[in-house]
Amino acid sequence: MNRTIVKNQHTFPKRSLERFLNDENCIYVRRLSGNGPFPVKPDNQIFCVTRKWCQSSEQGLGKGIEDKYQGVIEDLLANKRTELLPAESEIVNQFYALWKYRTCIDEFEDQIGSFNLTPTALTSEEKRDLDLSHISYVDETGSFPNRNIKGVIMHGGIIHFLDMHRNTPWILVESPDCELIIPDNPGNDMYIPVTPHWCLLAGNPVKSLTVKQSEQANLGSVAKSNQYIAGRSLSRYINA
Repeated sequence: MNRTIVKNQHTFPKRSLERFLNDENCIYVRRLSGNGPFPVKPDNQIFCVTRKWCQSSEQGLGKGIEDKYQGVIEDLLANKRTELLPAESEIVNQFYALWKYRTCIDEFEDQIGSFNLTPTALTSEEKRDLDLSHISYVDETGSFPNRNIKGVIMHGGIIHFLDMHRNTPWILVESPDCELIIPDNPGNDMYIPVTPHWCLLAGNPVKSLTVKQSEQANLGSVAKSNQYIAGRSLSRYINA
């Protein structure tokens, strides 16, 4: 078990961001409220939130889903496969749900009520040890820490999403003539950018995107993003 508390939690995995690196080993980001694109490394804070969910949701649930998803992606790309097996599609479903709930978890803030529990006197070290062991606890306020409750909401949300989308097939689709960009959240369009020239789409889509379809996908990414877009190159989307 990892013995380090993860404070900077990626909403979109660092490993996935690395597939969009340019020749300078950077990825370009444009803040929607700012000026032109600027280069950053995949571990930049812009891709992270500061410990919004518990260690169990990060290193247990989240890491388990991410590891399986990255295994599927690496196998697809290495073997130039576009058709996913049903079990692989289920893993992609899990990842999409994880990405979705990581980016929208603050929307459930009103579900985090107060509790009338017996306060527990714990030192910082004891809290850290419990977090690292993926054990929830009642703190000195008589409540579960906010991040633990968000972890439970995230877990339940993923289960609900999987129930709603069970047996949904995914396919790896090429964008040969236009580079794809990354939104800061998945929205609800069942689309995941994988590399600048490949994406995952649910259902039975076309196997290759035209330039117009790729540009529509990118403009959709801009439209649904809240704070930023990212990609190997954002020159077409400076003023989008």
